[in-house]
Amino acid sequence: MTPARRPPHTPLWKNPEFVVSQILMVAATIIGVYLAANEGFRKAVEFQLLDADRTAYRHMAALRDEMAFNAETISVFAAQYRESGANIHDQFLPAVRTFVWDSSSEHPSLFEMPPEVLGGATAIYDELSDQMARGGRGPDRRIELLKTFEEEAERIKTVMLPAFDKRLRSLEDRMQSNGMTLE
Repeated sequence: MTPARRPPHTPLWKNPEFVVSQILMVAATIIGVYLAANEGFRKAVEFQLLDADRTAYRHMAALRDEMAFNAETISVFAAQYRESGANIHDQFLPAVRTFVWDSSSEHPSLFEMPPEVLGGATAIYDELSDQMARGGRGPDRRIELLKTFEEEAERIKTVMLPAFDKRLRSLEDRMQSNGMTLE
């Protein structure tokens, strides 16, 4: 038996088809990896933005509900004391909710709020806390306190809640157009 013969060895530079096919395979691999990584990065950024929108939506909805509750509370309080004409003792001032507002400084979506909403909420909470700290004793102070409560309740109902609703609707529309639900 004769040993099997090997074909003659051809150097690479003498086989251009092989060299070109290997170069094309390497180039196709590099392009494929780049395109896959680019698409993955784009999807990750899209998801991060939508997740931030969902977080901002939940935060703003909670703050809106808190402000609506506070508007109703101070409005009812002002109406009752205006009708009765009684003096307002400090221990009987209405208890306004501030949990969401107080925790907002730690929330990542605080500055996602439009300036008119954030600035308006700041002004309202500052005014209410200032008025509460000053108390309601004395006839002049009573009138000033009730007037402030009525003005701030009206401002919340006519300015702030519609601004919240507008921003919440835009966030909701953007999330739904990208297939994200709020549950």
